[in-house]
Amino acid sequence: MHSRIQHHAGRLALLLLLIGIFTAALIPGCSGDDDDDDDDDASDDDTADDDTEELGTAHFRAVHVAPNVTEVDIYLDEDISPVQDLFYTGASGYVAVDATTHSVDVVPSGDSISDTIFTINNVDFADDTDYTLATIGNIGSKYRVMTLQEDRSAVADNSTRVQAVHAADGVGSVDVWNVPDGGAASLLFSDLSFAAASGFSVLPSGSYTLGVDTNDDGSLEATYDVTLKSADIVSLYVIFDGGIPRIVSVSDNGDTKVLLPK
Repeated sequence: MHSRIQHHAGRLALLLLLIGIFTAALIPGCSGDDDDDDDDDASDDDTADDDTEELGTAHFRAVHVAPNVTEVDIYLDEDISPVQDLFYTGASGYVAVDATTHSVDVVPSGDSISDTIFTINNVDFADDTDYTLATIGNIGSKYRVMTLQEDRSAVADNSTRVQAVHAADGVGSVDVWNVPDGGAASLLFSDLSFAAASGFSVLPSGSYTLGVDTNDDGSLEATYDVTLKSADIVSLYVIFDGGIPRIVSVSDNGDTKVLLPK
């Protein structure tokens, strides 16, 4: 009898030993699962951070040089922007906007988005980049909105950064000339088609007489006086609303001046 008790006690001890070994083996596995869960949670947190990453900032302004359109408001993503009541030949200041893809609508001032004149979808605004949205052409003809990337880096004293923009629905390709008093004329910007921009050139600041040829015949339709200020950035929009073309000079600060033919 005593022998049988010893036998059973030995078996019980062996069983308890095996249970202990098995339990010890399971503990690292459970710990590993917790680590995996922690890793998954961290990954989820990283994903959440990516989803909520802040967008950069771009800037845009609007220039209204479409002759047969009243004052306009600019909408972004179907919400009205700070650019409102923009009159013909006028320009706004620059407005900050998230650097992402937007839709742009041009709406008569005071009207709702349902009255939009023109819509552009998927306009990309890059981080730390400046743009001009220019309304050009005539409703029922060639009305559109140009998206121009601006170069607003610093300009040296006694210099002006200048570009020309063909916004004149109803005329041919445009050449812009420098016509100095008592000197030979020189071509500044050539063969601009409608809705095209020349790109920027740097000119000495000062007073200029500009000439415009709108049909590639080598003859100037008109000349215009303009003063280019030191360290300024100027866009010259050639417009046509009947008669002789005019030029709208737009400075970096949004000041505009309509240059009349001499």
